[in-house]
Amino acid sequence: MTTSEPKPAAAWVGQLTLLVLVLIVAMVNYLAFRHYQRFDLTDAGIYSLSGKSKQVLDELTADIDVYVFLSRGESSFGQVDELLKRYQAASSHVHVRFVDPEREPAEYQLLAQRFDVAVDGTTPGAALAEVAAVIARGERHWHITRDDLVGFDFGPMPGEDRVQVNVKAEQAVTGGLLQVLHGKPAQLCVAQGHGEWSMDEQEARSLAPLQEYLRYDNLIFEPLQTLGKARLPAECDALLVLGPMRAWADSEVQAMAHYLRHGGNVLLALDPVLERDKPLPTGFEALLAEYGVGLDPTLVVEANPDFVLGQNPAEFLVMNYGQHPITRPLQGRGPVLLGLARSLSVAVDGDGQTGSASAAPVQVLMQTSEQAYGETDLAGLGPDQNLTPDSEDITGPLPVAVALTIPQEQTPDPEAATGGRLLVIGDSDFVLARLLGAWELANGDLISGMIGYLTERRALIAIAPKEVKGGQLLLSQADLAGLQLRVLVWMPGVALLLGVGVWRRRRV
Repeated sequence: MTTSEPKPAAAWVGQLTLLVLVLIVAMVNYLAFRHYQRFDLTDAGIYSLSGKSKQVLDELTADIDVYVFLSRGESSFGQVDELLKRYQAASSHVHVRFVDPEREPAEYQLLAQRFDVAVDGTTPGAALAEVAAVIARGERHWHITRDDLVGFDFGPMPGEDRVQVNVKAEQAVTGGLLQVLHGKPAQLCVAQGHGEWSMDEQEARSLAPLQEYLRYDNLIFEPLQTLGKARLPAECDALLVLGPMRAWADSEVQAMAHYLRHGGNVLLALDPVLERDKPLPTGFEALLAEYGVGLDPTLVVEANPDFVLGQNPAEFLVMNYGQHPITRPLQGRGPVLLGLARSLSVAVDGDGQTGSASAAPVQVLMQTSEQAYGETDLAGLGPDQNLTPDSEDITGPLPVAVALTIPQEQTPDPEAATGGRLLVIGDSDFVLARLLGAWELANGDLISGMIGYLTERRALIAIAPKEVKGGQLLLSQADLAGLQLRVLVWMPGVALLLGVGVWRRRRV
C-alpha cells in the first residue's frame, strides 16, 4: 500500500497565487465592462465629443435609441461606430443598434415603416441612398441622411478621394438629439424694414450662412416686419435686430420695450452707420440709457498690433471675455473678430454697480485691449492715421458687447409677466460666412451662445465641434538656409566632437 506524499507548501502558495491573479483579471474585466471609460490623448481632442454634445447628453433623462442603417462592408462603418461609441461612453441613456439593410432586410423594412423611411425595393442598393440613421425617443424621431453622417473628402492628389466621418457627423447626431428632446423648435424672429440683415440668399448681408451654421440646433428663422408695428408677437422666442441701416421710430422701440418687459428676448447688433463722418442715431439710445447702457458715437480703433489682422486697425480681435454664461466657454477657445464696431458705455452708480437702479446689473461680455480707443473724429480716419487717442476720444479697454435683464412689467398677476433678456453688441458683421466657418475664430460659438442664452437652451452655449485642419509650413529663404546649417553642419559637427571626446577619454 502506497500513500501520496503531501505537496510542498510552495506548490500550494503558487496555485493560490495563480487563483488570485485569475480572480483579479476577472474583476478588472467585469469593472471595465460595467464602467466603460475612454481616453483621448491627442492634443486637439479629435476623439472627444465637443462641449455642446456633452451638454446635450448631460440633459438626457430618458433613453434615446439610435438606429444606424449601414452595411459592415462600407468604408465608413468603423468611423461611424467609433463616433457613436463616444456618445454611449458619455451617457448610459444612448442605445445604438446597427441594422444592415442587405443582411437584415426584414428588420430594416419594419424599422423603415415605423420611422417613415422611404425605401425603393425595386432598385438594388436604393436602401442605402438616403436615410443613414434614425434617432428616436418615444413617438418622436429624427432622420439623419447619408450626406449628414458621411462626408466625402477630396484628397490632396487628383483621384485620391476618401469617404470619412467628420465634424459634420457629430453636429448631425447632436442636432438630432436636440430635435427629439425639445420637440418644438425655437422661433427666431428676424427684424426687417430698417435695412437689417436679410433672409434673402441673394443679398450681400444675408443670414443664409448663419441659418446653415445653426441648422442642426432646432431653430426656425422667421422674417418679421417691424416697420410701423405697435406690438411684437409674443410667440417669438427671440427677436434678432441685426445691423439696421435706418433708425427705429419711437413707437417701434416702445413695442420692443413692451415685448422685453413681458418676457421677450432681444439681440441688438448695432453697427455705427456713418453719414458725413458721424454715426447716425439708431433709435435705441433712450431705451438703452434707461437701463444704463450707452451707444458711443465712435468707431473702435485697435492700437495694439497683436490684436489686428492685416493693416486695418478697425478690424480687430477680441480676447477679453467676461464671466457670463455666454462667454465663459470661450475662455481659451480663441478670439472673436469684429470689424467697424462701435464701443458701448456702461453707467456706474455711486456704489460702483453697473447698470441702473431699475434693472439688473449690466454684465460686460467682451471688451477690447487697453490700447484700443473709440475714435470720435471719423473724418481723420485713414490708412496713415496716427494711432494715438486725443482728448475727445474714449480710451480702452472698451466694452463692445453687454448683457442685461429687463425688469418685468408690473401687473396685478405676478405670474402673468416676467422680464426678458437683452444682448447688445456694437457690430453685426461678426456673423459673416467667412468668420462663422473659420475654425481659429470663436465667432460661430459667440452667436450660438447668444441665441442659446436668449432661448434658454444651454446646449447652444457650449462649444460646438470644430474641425481639426492641418496647417502649412512656410519657410523663407533665410529659414531654409538656417535649417540647412543646423542639419548639415551643426548636428554632424556636434556628433563628431562627442566622438572625439569619447575617443580621447578612452586613450587616457
